Order: sequence, then C-alpha cells, then structure tokens
Amino acid sequence: GYDQTRDIALLRISRTDLPTLSPAAASRQGDFVFIVGRSPNPLRPTVNTGIISATDRWKKSAVQTDAEMNYGNVGGPLLTLRGEIVGVTCHIRPREAWGQSSGVGFATKIGEIENQLPDLKAGKKVLLKERAFLGIQVGEGEPEMNGIQIGQVIPGSPAETAKMLPGDVIAEADGKKIEQWDQLLSLLEKKKPGDPLRFKVQRKSKGKWEEKEFNVRLGALPRGN
Repeated sequence: GYDQTRDIALLRISRTDLPTLSPAAASRQGDFVFIVGRSPNPLRPTVNTGIISATDRWKKSAVQTDAEMNYGNVGGPLLTLRGEIVGVTCHIRPREAWGQSSGVGFATKIGEIENQLPDLKAGKKVLLKERAFLGIQVGEGEPEMNGIQIGQVIPGSPAETAKMLPGDVIAEADGKKIEQWDQLLSLLEKKKPGDPLRFKVQRKSKGKWEEKEFNVRLGALPRGN
C-alpha cells in the first residue's frame, strides 16, 4: 500500500532475518540527527547531518530538520546519534509556488507511520486530493490588530485577484474568528478549488485601521506542492 499524503509506501520483503531500527523516544528541538541516503554505488551510502529545527509540523505528523536533503537521501531514515529512527524523510522541492524551501526538510514521524501500517499492509492506497489555494504567506512579528497578518501575496493567486494586500490582518474567515494560522489552514483543508471564502480584514490606511470584506474564489494548489 501507499499514502501520498505522507509520502510513504510499504514494500513486502520475503526475508525475515534482517536487522531493524528501534523507534526514537520523543524528539526535541535542537537534537542532533542524520539522514542515511544512497549513492550510485549501493555499497557506499551517504550521511548528512543536522538538527531537528522544529517538532510537531504538519498537524503534528512530521518533524523539520536542517540536515541537507537531496534526491539520493529522500525516503531514507532520519536517525538519532544512537541510531534510533525518528522518521522517514519526505520529497521536497528547492522552489515552490509560494517561494523557496529555505534549506529545511521534513520527515514523517515513525509513530505516524506505525499507525498507518495496518492500512498499508492491507494494500490501501491514499491519493493526494486537489487542494484549495489562497496564495498568501505569513507575516513576521505580531500584528497590531487581533488576527493573522499577511506577509506576502503571491502574484497571480486568488488572494491577489481579490485585491488582498501584504500587511492586511485577517480577523475572520467564513464568519469564524481567525487568531492563528493553523485555524486558517484547517479551514482551507475543508475547501475545494472553486469554493468561495469570505474574509473580514483590517487594513491600515493613513495611520488608521479600516475593516474590509473580501470574497475570494479559491484556486487549485499546483500539483506536487
């Protein structure tokens, strides 16, 4: 079976006498880790080192690491210095629709994979859905008003078409208060490309905050992102 949402596939191996890795205990930000990869010579694996730069990413299913990822080590294990497995590294592109990857990568947590094993063993196939796309990036720092501040609007995106601007503070979406980015992401995950999404936004103009409303027709996130 395979799960495209977690970038994981399960293969059947006929041998039973192979060594296995022990799962790591709870990982902490700053822990040293390394990724084992492959080279053109299967007898000479590669090793890239780094730290866990963030935990509990992507709905707490992944960890973030600054260990360098490339074509040869994606899909390899992310390991502690004791050789315990933290997770399995995921595919990443150096450039995405919203900007660069900034040199970080992600690994699906081993516990998340273990939870999926019964379905994978049964041959279940989970495909990526076409996801709704708004086209904004997070702003840095705390916004002056309650809500989440837009740092960048992606050119050609539905947000730009609706005339949303960097610096705007999103206070509500579909009538729900938005105080954290995770709330907006959870809402977007329930939407489909083409769905409408209504926003209440605070915009600063000539030193004063004004409330504005935007009706956005969501687009489709480019494939592979």
